[in-house]
Amino acid sequence: MDTTWSETYLNAVRSRWVMVNYYSERIKQLETQLTSLGGSSLGERVQSSPTHDALERRVLDFIDEEERIMLKLCDLLGEANAQQDEAMERISTLKEGHRKDFLIEYYVKRKSIKTIADVFEHSDIGSTRNLKLKALEYFETMADRNGWKK
Repeated sequence: MDTTWSETYLNAVRSRWVMVNYYSERIKQLETQLTSLGGSSLGERVQSSPTHDALERRVLDFIDEEERIMLKLCDLLGEANAQQDEAMERISTLKEGHRKDFLIEYYVKRKSIKTIADVFEHSDIGSTRNLKLKALEYFETMADRNGWKK
């Protein structure tokens, strides 16, 4: 069975959160870099100099970059939450079982194949990868039945 739609749809849910995490980490890196630039203590008079002016430009550039990334993060968070809610609503219509549980653990909770193998007490990762294929086939069949494909 062709599972192209299911893989694309569910991977989009998973990867959107990867991007949210990337931008969150990028903000932390910028804040660390900004802190490491240092500055003068309160009340200290700083005269203009090439070094001070260059540092000030760098700090302002960091702040602009952080604001841009924060806006992108907010947009991504909204999209990720909406996409995840839709996927969870669709997955919740499936019958209980390992296939449904796999879809939630891997695509919604973003756990690794190794972690899921441990949760399902599979002796090898191949069993979990086989479960992934079966879960995608099941989701694809339900997408066809329910008209989820856009």
